[in-house]
Amino acid sequence: MSKLKAGLFSMEAKGSIANSLTFQHEARRAYVRSKPTPTDPLSLAQQYQRWLYQDYVAWWHDQTPAVKATWESSARPYHMSGFAYWMRDMLTNLPDISLGLHLDWARAGSTTDFSKNNHTASVFGTAPLPGRIDQAFSFDGLDDYISIPHAPSLSTVPFTFDFFIFNRGQATHGAIITKRKLSSGEGDYDFYVISDNRLWFAFFNLWWREAYSTASLALNAWSHVMFTWDNNTCVFYINGQLDSTHVLGVPNVPTTQNALIGKLNWPGIERWQTGIIDHFIYYNRLLTPADALRHSLRRYPS
Repeated sequence: MSKLKAGLFSMEAKGSIANSLTFQHEARRAYVRSKPTPTDPLSLAQQYQRWLYQDYVAWWHDQTPAVKATWESSARPYHMSGFAYWMRDMLTNLPDISLGLHLDWARAGSTTDFSKNNHTASVFGTAPLPGRIDQAFSFDGLDDYISIPHAPSLSTVPFTFDFFIFNRGQATHGAIITKRKLSSGEGDYDFYVISDNRLWFAFFNLWWREAYSTASLALNAWSHVMFTWDNNTCVFYINGQLDSTHVLGVPNVPTTQNALIGKLNWPGIERWQTGIIDHFIYYNRLLTPADALRHSLRRYPS
């Protein structure tokens, strides 16, 4: 349908013809252009990109004036604003994402890590089911898990875990993600849902250091979880709300073990996850309460 404000072939034509052509005036010149159409409108890929954009805009606003001034200075040779230069760098390099698993599908025994670290996430048993965001991975509590080979990017501090989980109840400790030595027990992190449906973070450094969420996850329902650790203090968020803060006072111990999702690998003791996990992201920075709330509201389809 034509929506022009002057004759089609006149120099004063403005507006559009259906979804094909648009008539515009710039710098005293008339232009006729094809109307831009996104290559993947309303697609899951576009939604993922939009969420990254939102996160990096929010992170820019969290920067100090001194940091912003540094970006402004770096951007000047490119005739860009500091914000535009920041966004280009963030969206190109995803520097704060150590591991990004959408968990939408598995192919040839692995699932894709969208971070720039290109981790190989090997899938054993588990398969996609409908999730909170498109698909998610279901764990049977027997032998389903995901293994990611050790890399320095999986032993960063500070860090944030961010994910959705459909909690179906745990017999003892349902492993969400673990990374510890098989001999001494020292490790980067053990993170579970336990039998009373609370969250548990632990690591061994001389003795066990541990913290529990105050609230329990809903049973047979989706919950969003965000957890932060800075080598001294950990914070639990559930469904976008602050749950509790715990000062452990000592650092965790980096290891060279694989990171395991859905399983604890400990001689004689195995802890298996029985729930469904979706959109698991490991950030190498501390996310904020505003991030927790924004992430908890994400859905696809909406």
